[in-house]
Amino acid sequence: MKTIKLSLLAILFLAFSSCSKDDDSSSDLNSSMIVGEWNLSSLNYAGKTEVNFQETNYTTTYSGVAENIDYTLTFNADNTFKSQGGYDVNLTTEGISQIFSISDFSSSGDWSVDGNILKTSTNFAQMSNNDMAEAESAGEVIIQEMTENRIVLTVDQVSKFNESGFENIATISGEYVLTR
Repeated sequence: MKTIKLSLLAILFLAFSSCSKDDDSSSDLNSSMIVGEWNLSSLNYAGKTEVNFQETNYTTTYSGVAENIDYTLTFNADNTFKSQGGYDVNLTTEGISQIFSISDFSSSGDWSVDGNILKTSTNFAQMSNNDMAEAESAGEVIIQEMTENRIVLTVDQVSKFNESGFENIATISGEYVLTR
């Protein structure tokens, strides 16, 4: 059960920074609008994890909502970024809710905007807790909305990873709202 819980939390990190594609990238966003410090004001996601163990599949559905958010993401004019902070996740799995505290986020790297895709050279969020599964090293999220004071980022993806000898397939959709 611990492996499944850890796998579900790992999905959060994968979702915020892993590859995603969107067919509507016709409008190029003004990337200079992204420069500055942004605060995560909301995070919602839902998905399922399929765990394969000894040729048997176990599927778990889940949803998460961030609470008590203290997380900032700073985009610099030289196309570098830094993220830090944490929040609590109210994670509901198969009808059972539990609060997980996510703290000690710290990451930095390069960023760019291509159409409506925000690309980063490293994950936005990497936790210092060694129990967490490692996420991919670079990522993309879809910019659904960007104004001077608000950015809405979405992700819709499938990720495969191994955790404690279990093969995991995670499907997730999420929305992140950042404000100044």
